[in-house]
Amino acid sequence: MALYRNFSSEQHINLEYNAVLAVPNLRKHLDQYIEASQLVRSEFECHLDQVYGIDPDETIDIFAEIESNSPVLLFIHGGYWRSLSSKDFSFVACGLVESGVAMPNYSLCAKV
Repeated sequence: MALYRNFSSEQHINLEYNAVLAVPNLRKHLDQYIEASQLVRSEFECHLDQVYGIDPDETIDIFAEIESNSPVLLFIHGGYWRSLSSKDFSFVACGLVESGVAMPNYSLCAKV
């Protein structure tokens, strides 16, 4: 009998919803994200850490051509509210900067 969807146990659910447990060599992938993100920030015009809220973590990174009136993609980074930041996902802006990408950052659950 399924506990939730096709999951038969809490352990099975935890495995599927926990990238640290479910993705082999996760650190390798995260390191690739970080390296690609640093490259994008160095190559494209970006406005980092623009304040949008009262908490110091409430900032937004904007990748866009200033004169553009194009739609903007709002990309909310993952991490299950427990890890990572907008800076780890700057690579998403590559190829989209002409239209614009905005990436909010937020406080993680460990803090809030």
